[in-house]
Amino acid sequence: MSVWLILIPILIYLVYWFVFQARFNVEKSGGKLNIAQEYLNYFIYYFIFLLAFLIIMAIPISNEYKVSKSVSPEELKKDIEVLNLGSAVVNTNYSLSFYDGKYNFRQTNFLNNYYYDSYGENYDESLQDNIIYVSENDLYKIIDNYKLAYNKYTQRKITESAKTIIENNFNGLLSDFNDFKYWEYGNQVDTKLYRIKRLQDKSWVKVMFAKEGLYIVGAMIALLALLVWIFKQIHWRYYIFGSIALAVTPILVGIITLIIFEIFDIDEWFAFLLVILAYIIVGIIVFTGVVSDKKSPLAIVSAMYLQLFLPMLPLFVFSLIRSKDLYLYNPDYDFLFDFIYWSGWLIGLMSIGLFKLMYKRMSLLPSKK
Repeated sequence: MSVWLILIPILIYLVYWFVFQARFNVEKSGGKLNIAQEYLNYFIYYFIFLLAFLIIMAIPISNEYKVSKSVSPEELKKDIEVLNLGSAVVNTNYSLSFYDGKYNFRQTNFLNNYYYDSYGENYDESLQDNIIYVSENDLYKIIDNYKLAYNKYTQRKITESAKTIIENNFNGLLSDFNDFKYWEYGNQVDTKLYRIKRLQDKSWVKVMFAKEGLYIVGAMIALLALLVWIFKQIHWRYYIFGSIALAVTPILVGIITLIIFEIFDIDEWFAFLLVILAYIIVGIIVFTGVVSDKKSPLAIVSAMYLQLFLPMLPLFVFSLIRSKDLYLYNPDYDFLFDFIYWSGWLIGLMSIGLFKLMYKRMSLLPSKK
């Protein structure tokens, strides 16, 4: 809720800043900016959006930090061991047996297998085959320790006495810890334990600032900054037309994908080939508009469209090559991922200098009668 609340002042801040950009525009007011100043402006736009993102992320980042420090690693390890030991007794009906003066039960793993499998953790299967033999007093201690550890991480506390829990186990009257009695959305103890353990094992910094996530956020902010930069270069009418075209692109792509894969059953490589062909066609439209002696609104809108999608060209080219298996076996995907990402950045930055000249050329051309 706090993240959604902080979005309100952030949006107000961005809208006010964008209106300010629309009112004060050097290029559209007859002034001149050289290439270096254009790049300076672009990185200022990038910083503005980055600042907005960091303000929003301040809340989840601080939350993750507090969660990682909520208990010490030693205390967390001890709690997990206690919960693993008593889980079958407290949560599973008929798990207890009494033989030759001893209670016995098969130990289970309190942390759900799902959380281990989802994140590729090592699941300790040996716990499933570990049969525990204890006296009545030791069984009481196991249950009491389990309750203390469990209740520490939830507001849905276990209140039954150890004696009642044992009787309910033999009579099949236990409530599973995921049942309504001890369950509340976002309040599952196993989920909390896993979250704390993951943050401590991998460090909250690595969890919050994974390279893939930073790359995605960086690319999104770069495109937003590029959108503002383009707005400063072309007439607002062409900008609106281009924005509408960008908005309907996902729908158009979805329709084309449906036709290609579902109706005609065309190979994946052909779809990527069509994407590359679309780049070529739009590039021809833009080039024709630049060399023409008359202003072409279609060429201006196409230039906006092409500039925004140019940084994604390395990804589509690699996807086309990969779809035909035209690459070396056992490629270094980390290197390829970095190469594609930074190639996109380089292309995007180079486009600023090139498209500035193209936008200026097309905007000065006389309109068709």
